[in-house]
Amino acid sequence: MICQDRTERVRDALRDHARYQQVEKETVESVKARTDIVALVEETVGEFKREGSAFLAACPRKEHGRLALKVWPDSQRWKCYACDTGGDCFDFIQWSRGVEFHTALDDLRGSTLPPPLPRNPSRPKRDHKARPPRGELQELWGRAVPVASDAAACAWCEKRSIDPANLDREGVARVAPRGARVPRWARFGGEPWTKSGHRLLFPLYDAAGEMVSLRARRVEGESERKAINPAGFSPSGSVLAMPAAVEMLRTGKRPKRIEADPLRIVIVEGDSDLASWANRIGNRWEHRRPYGELIIGVFSGAWSPEIAARVPDAAQCAVRTDPDRTGDSYAERIIESLIPRVDARRSRPETK
Repeated sequence: MICQDRTERVRDALRDHARYQQVEKETVESVKARTDIVALVEETVGEFKREGSAFLAACPRKEHGRLALKVWPDSQRWKCYACDTGGDCFDFIQWSRGVEFHTALDDLRGSTLPPPLPRNPSRPKRDHKARPPRGELQELWGRAVPVASDAAACAWCEKRSIDPANLDREGVARVAPRGARVPRWARFGGEPWTKSGHRLLFPLYDAAGEMVSLRARRVEGESERKAINPAGFSPSGSVLAMPAAVEMLRTGKRPKRIEADPLRIVIVEGDSDLASWANRIGNRWEHRRPYGELIIGVFSGAWSPEIAARVPDAAQCAVRTDPDRTGDSYAERIIESLIPRVDARRSRPETK
């Protein structure tokens, strides 16, 4: 009788263990199926280079800078040739963050990264205009504080001879407080922006003048990347813009606050240049001088035909991108999208 009871208890325990393993297996497969390895790796390394159907990036555990990490979206696999290791999404979390499997499972289970595309040779490209969830975006922006109230952001401004009060007055930037809770997409190198030092936030606007994303600028810390975009989402078709430029995007007409005739538009490269122009215009406002031009900031992939279409006819547009190969490419693409209906020309930026 005793032996029979023990046998039944052992059988029950084995059945329970088998059920647990089945549930665990189903959970693992479900999480793996909805995790895009490309978005996951991008969240950690920050920048990719396309090579055929794969992507290359620098190894996050080495400092040599070589593109040793390769990611295959079709098979949802990765390999680091510098470390001679690779695998699936769980292996990447364990390797890059130094955690156990169940920690990796918990992290991915609560992830908001976009799902992988269907594994089909003729599959369409991912929507390059995928945006962070609007509610999370507005919540993060709403919790951010004025630039002038943060010591690290003020130090960043001081190095560039920018009055932080002008950035606050023009509404072009805010600061995420240290330790503030941020969405999962607001991460770089596996750390939240508030820990990696990318706390100075610049809003990005689409062709309708709606805030659709953020660009984060490093104001402290040792990260090599100075400015980053939300992990797993594309900034394509969105630009940095001062208030008058936002008004133009919303209406497709000359903003009321701009008195110059013809309408003058200045397109600069990056958030740092936009901040410098916001400072200049803020100083004009302080001395009761009228607004003279409308300012837009661009970076890789930002400009689009839809944004070009919002520029009023007969406007004058000075494209002040950096005097290098990248800046030349930006300028050429922007000017081609505007002429002949707009007088668009390349103008060298002022020395910083």
